[in-house]
Amino acid sequence: MLPREFVYPPDQSRKQIEAKNADDFTQSQTSAETAALRQIGFPVHVKVVSLSDGSPSNGKLKAGDELSTVDGKPVTSNGSLQAQLATHQPKDTVKVGYLRGGSAGSATVQLGMDDQKRAILGVRLNQTQPQPHPFTVKIQLSDIGGPSAGLMFALGIVDTASDANLTGGAFIAGTGTIDDDGNVGIIGGIQQKMIAARQAGATVFLVPDGNCAEASSATPAGLRLVKVSTLGGAVTALTNLRQKSGAIPAC
Repeated sequence: MLPREFVYPPDQSRKQIEAKNADDFTQSQTSAETAALRQIGFPVHVKVVSLSDGSPSNGKLKAGDELSTVDGKPVTSNGSLQAQLATHQPKDTVKVGYLRGGSAGSATVQLGMDDQKRAILGVRLNQTQPQPHPFTVKIQLSDIGGPSAGLMFALGIVDTASDANLTGGAFIAGTGTIDDDGNVGIIGGIQQKMIAARQAGATVFLVPDGNCAEASSATPAGLRLVKVSTLGGAVTALTNLRQKSGAIPAC
């Protein structure tokens, strides 16, 4: 038995936590699909849908523009754009690269401020990937919540939708959140998950970089830990494991 506070924060009810876990679970599937499709050749496109009233981008950007860079750094998803803007303050000036009608252009924008005093371009965005995909992704699981299955969802999609044959027949388990850009994040309960995986027969366990210290301090016998920080890195590590060549990062 675990103390209640190990499972449910003291300021939230079980119903609230289960609702949050359900939302996180759904988002993890969406991000896993986005990251996996990117991995197998369907890049993300971030386009301007509209500009807000009084937008600092008025006269600079237009609806339909596909954003490509901010200060020379690629815009690979809505999340990556927000992360770049988070490094700036309102009234900072940034150079935004875009595609408009198939032609490349750029605009210098002095960032505005939202009601939480964050720097913004003042545009509403839509994130898409090329259509039609040659398949439809459906993830059907029960009794699972939270975002920690994101990495494994993404690997499952890559494995199913391509000729990757990631496992090579080995029993491989793992965990980790994932975002639209394929970045793998830390999770809770890593030691318990490793134990369960080993008991089920796993011989390799994919561990988020940020969980490596905790995982390596209590690794079940017979379980090899592989450190991952991105979906691409996980695919490469599994490929090297299967081919028995190349670098395989360890915790």
